[in-house]
Amino acid sequence: MENIHDLWDRVLREIERKISKPSFETWLKSTKAHSLRGDTLVIVAPNEFARDWLDSRYSHLIAETIYAITGEELAVKFIIPPNQADRKLEFPPSAKKQRKPYEEANDFPQSMLNPKYTFDTFCHRLWQPVCSRRLVSGR
Repeated sequence: MENIHDLWDRVLREIERKISKPSFETWLKSTKAHSLRGDTLVIVAPNEFARDWLDSRYSHLIAETIYAITGEELAVKFIIPPNQADRKLEFPPSAKKQRKPYEEANDFPQSMLNPKYTFDTFCHRLWQPVCSRRLVSGR
């Protein structure tokens, strides 16, 4: 068998003709041949999501293409680069200012209601005319 990197380049060129350009550029263009272990061609995917997507959606097409080129049945295994497999996701510190709990925050008004309209003023406005009429009428 030829060099696995040359083989992978041939496989990619063949697959590029079979699938849409956006799909090829998104999922396959950034892959690299890693090694040949027995009857398994190991391919490096850029990240875990791409690895899982390639395995579930393209492994059969890739195996068929390898067979068409070489006449050999090879399984395909996708891996991610070793430096990504051990690395935990690290996010930079947030550029946003740290917010205080709601009770301590001064940028929110204590109430969004107009202080002129409280329950007391509502009751006073509603019941005052009723009570005044009763007092006047005596009932």
